[in-house]
Amino acid sequence: MTFARRRWSTRQRPRPLPAGPRGYPWLGVLPQMRRDSLGFLSAMVRTYGDIVALPFGPVRVYLLCHPEHVAYVLQDQARNYGKSRFSAQVRPLLGQSLATSDGALWRTQRRLVQPAFHRERLAALAGTIITATQAMLARWAAHAAAETALDMLAEMTRVTGEVIVRALFGTALPEAVGRTMFTDFTTVTGYLRTHMLTLTPWSAWLPTPGRRQFQAALARLDHLVGHHIQARRQQGGPPRSPGAAADGARSRHWRGDVRPATAG
Repeated sequence: MTFARRRWSTRQRPRPLPAGPRGYPWLGVLPQMRRDSLGFLSAMVRTYGDIVALPFGPVRVYLLCHPEHVAYVLQDQARNYGKSRFSAQVRPLLGQSLATSDGALWRTQRRLVQPAFHRERLAALAGTIITATQAMLARWAAHAAAETALDMLAEMTRVTGEVIVRALFGTALPEAVGRTMFTDFTTVTGYLRTHMLTLTPWSAWLPTPGRRQFQAALARLDHLVGHHIQARRQQGGPPRSPGAAADGARSRHWRGDVRPATAG
């Protein structure tokens, strides 16, 4: 890595940074992000527009919201942008997954999952999405009849999870298994989000109750995925869903992504 200092002529001035909040000394906006990431980021877009400069501790990051800006970074000029230090912080927990890998490894993993996102296969998921949505609406009807409140974030997370499960395994999970899986997924994502938004990466290795809960939840998810992969291999025959078409290489990548976090 090389650091260079650029001299600015009188005719060439540095471009001004996008607008954004100042945040707290040393911490920037990390406290707000830890309290309510979605609410805070939504407020930043309403206040500052499509590009927002955010101080994450000693690092300045940029929030891009316009589709053209996102496409520029993730598609048009993807080779010029790598994973951030925040992704690197969760790499010891998740391994070299598609979400954390970079460069040639990322491109290899991306090619492995690309067939599942083909236009025809996505169109075939319409029936799966309709089935999961109908089940969700049936649950809502019961709550409406009883005039009880609903947690919309939990509901939308659940219906998204049901679509993913049906796409991956070709069938719905039993109710009890589904509840456990969604609870474990919430535990895992919550722990990772908290760890990403910290200035002390070494804290992930402390034997805290949160880390133990994270390891237990990830181990259960690993077991669930491994069980269904093995069952599908024993069944043989053509896949019944786009996700079920995952070959041995794809399953090895998935299992490899979760195993490092459950060890030690």
